Amino acid sequence: MAQNMCMFYTPGEDNCLAWVKIHYDKNNATSSMISKILESEAVSVIFATVDNFEYPDIGKFYVFIEIRKEELKNLISSIESQEYIMDVEYDISNNRLIHSIDFPFTILGGRAIVTRALTFVDIIKIIRENVHESEGILVHSGLKGGRHAARHVSRYMEVNINNFADILKELFQAAGWGLLNIEYDHETHEGTITVRDSFISDVYQKSEEHVCAYMSGFFSGYLSESLGEDIYAKEIKCQSSGHPECEHQIRAATLLDQQISINR
Repeated sequence: MAQNMCMFYTPGEDNCLAWVKIHYDKNNATSSMISKILESEAVSVIFATVDNFEYPDIGKFYVFIEIRKEELKNLISSIESQEYIMDVEYDISNNRLIHSIDFPFTILGGRAIVTRALTFVDIIKIIRENVHESEGILVHSGLKGGRHAARHVSRYMEVNINNFADILKELFQAAGWGLLNIEYDHETHEGTITVRDSFISDVYQKSEEHVCAYMSGFFSGYLSESLGEDIYAKEIKCQSSGHPECEHQIRAATLLDQQISINR
């Protein structure tokens, strides 16, 4: 099932669609306590998210509700009256649009945007068609992204030979990049990463050449940072060129690999 970041909703007659953003003291409350308030007020919840990671002591409860306009202020007053509530923002969505992420959006600790895969792939196409040695530029860009991702994850957990593959699989699936299968020999540093439903090749469609150099670079950066070894990944099969899945070969990076990635 595809998840939509923006959804249109039609409330019942005489009702409106409203969003409410609630900051609460995590030391003295839980998100379930806010849910109970909404239940006690017989509010129809359409969509809700909870964020307990952005701030160490502050939780965020973000909810879209269907409610009568004249009852909205009473609901807000009821929420604000609770001692553990720190701040409440709210408004009516006149265009009936539900957005399932809050602004500003972050991924892996940094500012992010939501964009269609087609936009990203169009940028790749323009680079490939107009820039000399474009593959090296895309690889190097992906390399930096992979290293940044691994560094951010390592702030929250130890990343090692036992869990790096599972973390990478979850990151790719959560970001909508693709579904991974990883085989890696930690003694020889050789292996393969196959990507099913790669967002790049899926949207790029047919090409005589492999098109996922950015993803190869990302794998190289993530693996190198996570494992403490210079690892090089290169796409050897691509869905865009007729293969059922994309496949990236992994091996220990040579000095030439590193120079090519940087100089290109």
